[in-house]
Amino acid sequence: MKQYTGWHFTASATEGRYGWPLQRVEELPEGTKPALCHVGLHASKGALDALSYAPGPFVSRVRLEGRVVVGGDKACATRRVRLAGPVDVSRELRLFACDCAERVLPLFERERPGDTRPREAIALARRFAKGEASQEDLAAAGAAAWDAAWAAAGAAARAAAWGAAWDAAGAAAWDAAWAAAWGAAWGAAGAAAWDAAWDAAWGAERAWQEQELTRVLGAALEGKE
Repeated sequence: MKQYTGWHFTASATEGRYGWPLQRVEELPEGTKPALCHVGLHASKGALDALSYAPGPFVSRVRLEGRVVVGGDKACATRRVRLAGPVDVSRELRLFACDCAERVLPLFERERPGDTRPREAIALARRFAKGEASQEDLAAAGAAAWDAAWAAAGAAARAAAWGAAWDAAGAAAWDAAWAAAWGAAWGAAGAAAWDAAWDAAWGAERAWQEQELTRVLGAALEGKE
């Protein structure tokens, strides 16, 4: 493959992993043989896949060129062109995590209808993302949601509350977004009794997450070429 367009997350706007300076065009020395996870300039075609590898909340849209090796959830190459970004999407990722967790809250609330701790944690996380709550508030809400998760007997209900708890207590927005997305997908699937239904529920939730995260990141990068 000669080209591969995808997403790339970094911990800062100026440096990649191991202090690699971010430039519009990054290129490895001639003769380099890229190998996934070992040698090469990486990216993921799927937004959720890219998020799972994120060392931080700065996202870019990139194109891999030169010698390109493609794996299941990412690719690496000898040349990477930054098409847009990097942009700090901490706020967007936090709100995305809230959306993911909120979608499966009914699974928890059906089992524990009087327990509002996960829903309150999500509401607090939304306020935190908008600068309307403190880190201490967030930590307290996260701890309460964790307690609610462990109080739930059903696996699906526990996963739903777990997503809310991680969203509120996560150390960073990208950690919270990935954990809440995983918890929401697992929670939705866990409500299904049979393997085929479980797979369908997991797939449907993941498909929504991929579509929504792609939209969110695309909007954040709009006009950032």
